Amino acid sequence: MVSDANAAPTQAEHDASLVALYQIFTDLMDTDMVVARLMEGTHGHPSRRQP
Repeated sequence: MVSDANAAPTQAEHDASLVALYQIFTDLMDTDMVVARLMEGTHGHPSRRQP
């Protein structure tokens, strides 16, 4: 779940949803963390490298 790429009507509801998801079954990352993970996966794979 990308924590800063979703929303709820209030900040409290947003935070509560993220806590519930994290405790039950998901990994939480912000957008920068997701992009970094994706970029790590491209190293050593010429077919996946950005031009």
